[in-house]
Amino acid sequence: MADDALRPAFFRPIAIAEDTTKLNHARVDLMTGLPEWWNVGAEATREPRRQGRGPFPAATKSPRARTIVIQGRTATRSRCD
Repeated sequence: MADDALRPAFFRPIAIAEDTTKLNHARVDLMTGLPEWWNVGAEATREPRRQGRGPFPAATKSPRARTIVIQGRTATRSRCD
């Protein structure tokens, strides 16, 4: 039964719904021309997205959201530099 989990037919273009294909193409079109994150850095890409600058609006945050800080063995373990 484990072999059934990854069937190549599921990954062929014909297996993708037409509306999903259109949505994917629209997203690519919106992002075409933007600097690649690996050239400008992750933080330079994330901050404008957080602020809603770019092709997509800023994400709506839940009023119940909270930040949890988990201490690691060293201060740099949780950094994404």
